[in-house]
Order: sequence, then C-alpha cells, then structure tokens
Amino acid sequence: MALAPYKVTVITKEDNPYNVIPNAPIEIRARLANGTSGGLSLIYSDSEGASPITQTGATADANGEFVFYAEAAEYNAIYQAKVVPVDVGITPATLSTALINDLSQAYEFPTVAAYKAFTTDFPVGKIIHLLDRKAEFTIISGTGTANELNVIANANTSQSASFNPAAVVDIRQVGVVGNGVIDDTAALQVAVTYPSIVGHESLNVRTTTSIFITNPIYWDMAGMKLLGESTGDVNCWVYIRSSDVDIINGQFGDGTVNYGKAIVIGDYGDAELFFRNINILNNYFLMSILYTQQAVVSGHGRAFEVTISGNRFQSTHTYVDAHPGFNTSVNNIAAIFLQKGGTLLGSKANQSWVIENNRCISFPYFFNAQISGLGEQGVTSGFLISKNIISNGMMGLRVYHIYDCIVSENILTDMTDTAHIWQRSTMINNKWVRCGMLTPENRPSFKVEAGTSLNIQGNEIRESLGDGCRIDGGNSDFTFGPGNMIYKSGGAGILVATDEYPGQITGLSISGNRVVESAEHGIRVDCDSTIRGITISHNHIAANGLNNTGDVAGIYFSNPSLNQINDATIAYNTIRNNDVVGGIQTAKTKWAVQIDAPGVAYSQVLVTDNVTHTELLIDDTRTSGTGESTAYNNFTFDISDPQLVGWIWSRNYDRTDVQIANRRQNGTPVGSVVPVYLGEEFFDTGGQNWYKGVGASLGPWTNADWKLIS
Repeated sequence: MALAPYKVTVITKEDNPYNVIPNAPIEIRARLANGTSGGLSLIYSDSEGASPITQTGATADANGEFVFYAEAAEYNAIYQAKVVPVDVGITPATLSTALINDLSQAYEFPTVAAYKAFTTDFPVGKIIHLLDRKAEFTIISGTGTANELNVIANANTSQSASFNPAAVVDIRQVGVVGNGVIDDTAALQVAVTYPSIVGHESLNVRTTTSIFITNPIYWDMAGMKLLGESTGDVNCWVYIRSSDVDIINGQFGDGTVNYGKAIVIGDYGDAELFFRNINILNNYFLMSILYTQQAVVSGHGRAFEVTISGNRFQSTHTYVDAHPGFNTSVNNIAAIFLQKGGTLLGSKANQSWVIENNRCISFPYFFNAQISGLGEQGVTSGFLISKNIISNGMMGLRVYHIYDCIVSENILTDMTDTAHIWQRSTMINNKWVRCGMLTPENRPSFKVEAGTSLNIQGNEIRESLGDGCRIDGGNSDFTFGPGNMIYKSGGAGILVATDEYPGQITGLSISGNRVVESAEHGIRVDCDSTIRGITISHNHIAANGLNNTGDVAGIYFSNPSLNQINDATIAYNTIRNNDVVGGIQTAKTKWAVQIDAPGVAYSQVLVTDNVTHTELLIDDTRTSGTGESTAYNNFTFDISDPQLVGWIWSRNYDRTDVQIANRRQNGTPVGSVVPVYLGEEFFDTGGQNWYKGVGASLGPWTNADWKLIS
C-alpha cells in the first residue's frame, strides 16, 4: 500500500507575518497520545518506501519546506528556531480532541479553501495560520460578520476566522490578490482600515470604485501599482478623509488608464471637514487622459499641513493647446489641484502646504489653485512650492488667490503658457527655459496678476517664446527685482500691461534686473489703466530689438487708451544697443527711453542718472505743454549723428535740466551743429579741438554759438 504524503513548512513562531526558515535542520518523530514526541520515525522520499530519508542531518529546502512519506499516523516535526524548541503538528488524517482544544498550539492550513473545508469545530480563541495569506487568525463564533477578507467564514462549523493584525499589515494578508485582473476594491478597502499597511512591488492592484481612508494610516505601497477607475469620469481612486495620513512609495496608473483622479484630499460632499498632516511622498503617477476639472492629487476644502514631495507626475497623453481663446478641454487639468469655494467660512487661515522636489512631465498644470468665493473667503495662504522640475506642459504654476506663498528654485522648461503668481508672496531663484508662446497670441513665460507686496528676485527667464514677464493690472507696492535675468525673449523682456486684468498699477518698482537680447523693447509699459509711482532703476538693458524688424527702445511707454502716468522715475539704468562693444550688431535699440503717447498728460516724469549707449536718449511724442518732466545728469555715448544731439523731443518738456556726454564729429561744429544747452562741450576729432556752447543763458542758440577752447 502506498505511503501517505506529508509536508511541513518551517516557520518562526515569534514573527507575524510568519517567515519561513530555509535549510532548517528538522526531525520527524512519532506523536504520543499525550502530544509529546517519541522516537525518530521511518520516513521516505517516495510513496513506495524505496528511498528512506536519513533523519540525522535532514533539512528543509530553500523555501523552508520538508516533504516526506510515511505510514498514516500522527507525527511531530521538531526544529530549532531562535534556540527555542518548537513542536509543529503535521496535519494527519485525524486529530485528537485534546489537540484540537489545546489553545496553546496553533493549527495551520495551507490555504483559505482548506480552512473553509475543515469540518471539526475549534474552540473560540483558537489560533490558526493560513499559509497562503502568511497570516494569523483567531476563531470566533458565527459567520455573520464574515467578508472573506479579514473575517473568513466556515459554513461547516458555523465559525469564522478573524484576522489578527500585527503592527504592520501586509495587504495580501487581508485578501488583496494584485494580479491586475481581479477587482481588489473590497480587499484594499479593508486593508486601509489598519493604521499601518504595506504593499509589494509585485502587486498590480485594480480597483473599480473609490477607496476611502477615514482613519490615520501609514501606507507604504513598497512599489505596488494601483490601477483605478477606468470606465468613466466618476470616482477618484483614493479619497483621504482623515488627518494623519501617509501614502508613500507607490505607483498610480500605468499610462493606459483614462479618467479619474488618483488622490483626493478632502470631501466634495462636505467642504467644511477639517484635515491636517497629510503626506504624499515618493510616488510615481503615470496617467493617460484626464478631463476638465481633474487632477492627479486634488485638495478640496480645509486640508492643512499637506506635504507633496519626491513624486513623479507623468502623462502619456499629449494635450493640444487650442489658443487663441480659452482652451476648455484642458481647463484645470493638473498634477496638483487645490479647489476651494466661498462657502468655506474662515478657510482663509494658513493651510501650510509644502510641494517640493517633484517632477512633472506633460501636464497642462503642475500646480493649479482655483479659489473662488466672496472677498477674503476665497483666499488661502501658506504654501511653499520649491525645487520642482516641470516640463512639456502649458501653464505649469497658477498660484491664484493664494497669500503668503513662496515659490523658489523651480525649473520650468518648454511650457506653452504662462505661470501666474498672486499677492503677498515671494518668487525667488526660479528658472524658465523656452516657455510661453508668441503665435497665435503672445503669452509670456511668467505673469504677475493682481500682485501686492510681492518679492520677485533672482529668477532667470531664458528664450521665452513670447514676452519674458508680464506684470498685469491691479498690482501695487512691490518690487520686480533685483537679480532677475531675462534673456532672449520672443517679445518684450518685461511687459507692464493692464488689458487682461484691469486695474491701476501703483508703487511698482522694476529694479536691479538684466534684460538682454529681447526681440522687441527691453521694458515695455502699456498704460491701459492709470499708472502711479512707477520706478525703473538700476537695470542693465542691452541688445534688445534683436529681431531687427524696427527701431525699439530700452524702456518704452505706450498709452493708446489716453490714461495718466503719474510719478514715473527712470534712473540709474545702463541702456545700450549692443550687449558688449563689438557684440551683437543686429540689435536695434535706437532709444534709451521712448514715450509714445500723443495727447496724454504725464505728470512728473523723471529721467536721471542713466548711462546709455544708444543712438538717442529720449523720444517723447506727448502734446506740447502737458505734465512736468525732467531729464538731467544722463550720460550718453556713441552718438552716431551729432545733429541728433543725443535725443529727440518731438514735443517739449515743460521743464528741462539736461546734460549729456560730449558730442563729436570730424570737423568744427561752428556752422553745422546747434548747442543744446549753455556750456555744452563738443570735440572736433579731425582738428583735435574742444568747443563750448555759448550765447544767451536761456537760448535760443544757433550753430554759431560755439567758442574754441584754447
């Protein structure tokens, strides 16, 4: 008669989940009536008993398994674990009642199915091990609470096995299969009820409805992949509705799943719920098509102290930018989206979000804040957005209606739209490369919208396809600079304009920046609304007008809407046609300053202490007799035509106190050049003689009013 097969899995007793012991020394002994061990048994490696196994030196295999054949009986397997002798009962054909009722000894089943087929009642409280789950369960009475996941019913005994969680729960212990085919929604929903869970890199978990996290949890996905809703724009994959939540080291999506939102923080049904201390760290979000109002990670309502760091957001779909006109097909599609409405009374308190060290590829937005509501109720604050790398998208950053925001050390490349910043915030040491758009409409790399009390310095905007930076209406009391570098813009280097966001601009200072090699004007001010107290100072403005399509100005004012400019100061700038002597000769910066505003009153325009290497200093087309303006102590080099005297005033300044560097030509100025002011100096390069302007103290002067200085 054939021998009966037996299989022992050598496991530790102390650990949970139980770990196998590879190559463990083992002995098989007869089990006596009282459960103790007798002598070594005769065991074989085949069912016919032809190949006996020598007990001395017998070991389990690399998987901790020991298989043998013997006559049907009860045996003990004895092995050493952590220097503690452990008796392990081998599953026999029958068990004694004493052993079944012994609560000190665990009973093991190879599979969940084997437990459910077992026909003998255990005492309540008996510990069993389900080896396919690598988990420990406790027998409870009844089957009413069974869900086949963490409570497994045995209909033969009217009992259930209830999962005994360890400090960290492996999600496979509660029934997550993770083969990418089976719907694991129910099992994963059970898993997230435990305070600490872990996944595994081999798991490909598919869910079809939302997973709700309603308790504090530390979820180490450990490389597992989560594939969420793929049949319609209905559910997010994971809803966080609790404080103290960590989700780390996972992958969301595989680049083929459409629709859905990977993670939503908050509750769309009750925006007044309050959550804090939420951390989304070191995950990979690989998404396909998202639709309007969708984001990979979305915050709604009152989510405080949120950290989103070390993640990679990538879209395999190419979003088409449909401008001109607003592109509704990509409206608010973002890697990270903050949405709040005016019903959130008191929600303007500090939210304390940290968004740093992330990588975002091919999303229209990286971060988009859409805050709406009544007055201050639609405002939030306290955001740090730092050291993110954002590429191949559209707007990138839209920090709208957020106060007290720090945007620092981010890199944005090849974005086709404009990054926005709002009030009372700091933007420092960021870099834009090849961002914006020139056609079919001009969109700059970066835009300040309704800015108040801003600090914008040390940023670099290179090779913008449109204007480098746009300062829009409603801005007041902030300084653009120092230390911003705007290089080779497709439009103007800096554009101040109020046509997109109407409102006065007051107290604006553009100071300490370098604006070079723009296709058009270096700094352009379009006065679509009243501008009060603008200062442009200490900037290096060079080699603009690079596209050579027409003469441009280093600093240009345009006023087609006939609005007022009050208290404009242009001082201590270096403005030159070429960036270096003998350098870029195709630039056409003709004027240092051009005021193109016929019929408009400019009050108190001051042009002082500038150093220019341009053909002309000032071109002012205002109506004669309007406003009070002063130009003095400006130093002008390289005047190509002495008849132009360093500036053209098509209309007069009401007050002038003007000096320039000496003019020069090959030949005497007498009879050919008119002095501009009493005492002006002129150098005859041919005769090597100096001349000084003479005549009436207040003019007018003629080309005869020169005196040779001997």
